[in-house]
Amino acid sequence: MHDTKEVTSDIEQASYEFYRGFLRGFFDADGSIQGSQEKGVSVRLAQSNIATLEAVQRMLARMGIISTLYLNRRDEQMKAMPDGKGGLKDYLVKAQHELVIASNNLVRYADLIGFADSENRRASLR
Repeated sequence: MHDTKEVTSDIEQASYEFYRGFLRGFFDADGSIQGSQEKGVSVRLAQSNIATLEAVQRMLARMGIISTLYLNRRDEQMKAMPDGKGGLKDYLVKAQHELVIASNNLVRYADLIGFADSENRRASLR
């Protein structure tokens, strides 16, 4: 069992239909829809593991969905977080990177993958 979300070579070599289901689940779990119709909407996937985002980007590209990878959206840092005992403790928080799907690629994403989660589906229609 893995404690991290990673895209293995077996996943990357899977079928087109497998990609659709896998990516839908991945974006449902960790993705978000941001923006508005006036300012532009984008689908985003944030992760600490760059290799995972690069693999997802390759899978999307194979489906004709072009995305942009933004590195170090949040730098690695020490951050006070709940310690589970009612207090705070400093923890090392890994750097955060983001994959973004926008403009015409967003339409292709919605047609081919979309969101299984009804809340995200509604948000993408706003």
